[in-house]
Amino acid sequence: MPAKTKNVKRIRNVTVKKPVPSVPHLSRPHVVEKETVPTINQNDTLAIEDHEGASDISVPETNLKATLAIEDIGIPKTPTETLLSENTVTENKQDKKNQHLFIVGTILFGAIIILTILIIIYWRTMSTKQTTTLAVVTPAPVITPTPMLFSSSGFTLEIRNGSGVTGAAGKAAEKFRARGYTVVSVGNNDTIKQTQVYVTEEKLLFEKELLLDIQKDLPSATFAGRLKSGSVSAEIIIGKE
Repeated sequence: MPAKTKNVKRIRNVTVKKPVPSVPHLSRPHVVEKETVPTINQNDTLAIEDHEGASDISVPETNLKATLAIEDIGIPKTPTETLLSENTVTENKQDKKNQHLFIVGTILFGAIIILTILIIIYWRTMSTKQTTTLAVVTPAPVITPTPMLFSSSGFTLEIRNGSGVTGAAGKAAEKFRARGYTVVSVGNNDTIKQTQVYVTEEKLLFEKELLLDIQKDLPSATFAGRLKSGSVSAEIIIGKE
């Protein structure tokens, strides 16, 4: 039976000229052979003729701009690859854990250092305060001397008679002894008008008190000067008045 064809389109004959190679040293012209090459229309459907039974095969169009997709055919991994993959996952987890521990350790270490510095600063501050407190010297209390009071018992007297009246020195000595004075000696002196009192430098502090006490019996007594240090602390020379 003759073969059946379907949707078969005639192909136009196209004459293509082949390039003639340049051949040097040829004097005669070269004859160009003609060859007929069929042209194919891309929009036409390709028909394949089958002697036993004609069937049409439709060739799908190809999109040149489409993205190439690679299908995973699921090649099974070998035990070694599986073990390496598991080890890699384990190592990644361990690395993350180590990183977390390192960060936590660094933070704790920094906190310990800061706390140590604060403790040292506080300790030095307290130590400085204590040293300053200890260095402050408490001023010694000012001792105010107790003022010395006049006392007749602290004087030793020498009484001389310059009044010209017999026994005037003896009578005066008895009066002074009665008031607490110590009369060492009684004697005579040249006649003077007014009673004179001489006091040693050690007893000048009580000069006024002594003179006032003597004037109770000898109203005309006056301070005449300092007495050289000797066996008595004051000398009284009784005058006429």
